[in-house]
This record gives sequence, structure tokens and C-alpha cells, in this order.
Amino acid sequence: MSFLTRASSNSVMSVSCPEKGTIDWNKVKDKIDGAIIRCGYGDDIALQDDTQYARNLAECERLGIPYGVYIYSYSTTENQAKSELAHFLRLIKGHKPELGVFLDVEEDDCHNFAPRACRVVCEGLKKEGFTPGVYASLSWWNNYLTEIKEYTRWVAHWNPTCGYAGNYQIWQYGTEHIDGINGEVDANYYYGDFGKSTTVSKSVPDIIYQVYTDSSGWLPVVKNLEDYAGVDGQPIKGLRVFAKDVQLEINTHQMINGSIDKLTISTPDHTIRNRVRTIGSADYFSWMENEKDTGGSTDTFAGEAGKPIDRVQITVKQ
Repeated sequence: MSFLTRASSNSVMSVSCPEKGTIDWNKVKDKIDGAIIRCGYGDDIALQDDTQYARNLAECERLGIPYGVYIYSYSTTENQAKSELAHFLRLIKGHKPELGVFLDVEEDDCHNFAPRACRVVCEGLKKEGFTPGVYASLSWWNNYLTEIKEYTRWVAHWNPTCGYAGNYQIWQYGTEHIDGINGEVDANYYYGDFGKSTTVSKSVPDIIYQVYTDSSGWLPVVKNLEDYAGVDGQPIKGLRVFAKDVQLEINTHQMINGSIDKLTISTPDHTIRNRVRTIGSADYFSWMENEKDTGGSTDTFAGEAGKPIDRVQITVKQ
């Protein structure tokens, strides 16, 4: 179980049972602002329901404790994700988890399918009128869930401050002992009023950029990912990048004829995402985040030596 705290944020505990045994909710009530309760794990099988879930839910409703629920995901296929959605819907039917309904993605073998699992489950929950969210570690948010932006973000980072650079609504910062519960429980800050979460936003600058080709000169500027900069088949020979109040480090490598074939863009203040396409290629290279290739390559630059670039996209990671 996780608990949530009240101030500019609320303290919410997250609880998974049976490891916490029978909770004395009368004692817990005045120590927390809310709870997120595990209702089960994996496929829609009754044996995989949390054995204390029904009681925990009933106690929260009896005592007026705001609550949410979560399921631990094992999905690696579409059918498994649909089964986890059915598992949720069976257990929350007739209830109103105002803090949200969360898919917990952290199982090692599931990271490749996790983004799709999140969308299958969360979209299904939305259709049924629930507020969906995703729980994951800082590492998972940074490496596997970068495109999951539509749902409530619950970030686990056990640290004095949350290191996630994007927007989030709940931060799991560690564990606490609460009278009435066996052992320690996961502790969280929930930002905003219950039922109306407030996104914790860090100022993310717009990236404005343009490129130069011999045939077209300086092309119109592009903002973030509204388009790409370049003209198909025309080698890029110049690049300008602007970001308000951000010091950017930009390095380009030019071939003998002046065409750019490799580039790096970085800043210590943000994570800059950029990708390029070379002339004649159907697809872009994988995204670079500052000087790290998200596709797994050890390259510190976007592009390939000797192959001129004709498209560029640049943005700041949310």
C-alpha cells in the first residue's frame, strides 16, 4: 500500500497485502491523507486478487479515507493486457477510487511491451469513467515510458528530491512506519486536491530551429516536433538552434562538400532529444538524448559518417 500527505502535497500510502496483514484502519485514518491499495496482480484470475483488498476498500469507504487502486502488471502480450484491464474492472465495479486507478509496471521481462500495456489498460479504464494512471520507477520513466504522457504519472524515486525531469502527479519517496500497519509502507506525495491532481511542472523551453541547404537557403523555422527541418533529398549544410534562457552545446561534423553528416546537441539544464534522417533512408535514426543513443548504440552523435542528413527534429524531453 502507499500513503499520501497533505500540505501543498498530500501524503498517501500504497499497500499490498497479505504482506501487511490486517490493517487497523481506525488507527491509520488520522496519520494519512489517502491510500492506494493493491487489488491484485496479473491476469483476471480470482486467485490473483489481493486477499485483503475487499476489506481494505470497505474500510476506506467506511472511514471516508480517499483511495486509489493498482494492479501489478505482468503483461507481455495484447491478450494479457486486456485480461489485466478485465481484472481491474471486475474489482472496482461500483466503487469510486478518486485518487485514480494505476497500472504498476516494473517487472523485468515486461519493459518492451509496457508502453502498449499502459495504453490498452488506461484507455479501457477511461472508457469506463475511471481516471487511469501508471506507476513506474524513475529509470522506467526515463528509458521505457518516454511516450506515455496522457495519464496520471506516479514516479518512484526513493531520494530526498524527485529526480524526474518531466511532469508528474505522485512521487513515491521512500517508506514510513504508520501505527496500525505491520512493518513499513511505501510513502508518497500526491500533488493537488484529491480527485483533482495538480501536475508538478518543470519549466520546459521551446526549441526553435532551422536548417540551410544550397537549393533552398535558410528554410522556415520549426518549433519542437511540429514538423521537421529540411527538404527531402537536399543535404543540410547549416543548422541554427534557439532556446530561451538555455545554454546549448551544438556540434556538427561536415563532410568535404560541406554537408552535415553527424551532430550532437546537449545542455546541462535539460534533456535535449534530437534525431536525423540521411538522404535515401526511409526512417530516422533512433532518438539521441543529449549525447546518449536511446536505440542502444554507444554512439554519442546523431547520424552516420559519410551520409549527408536531409531531415532534423529537435525538442526538450518532457
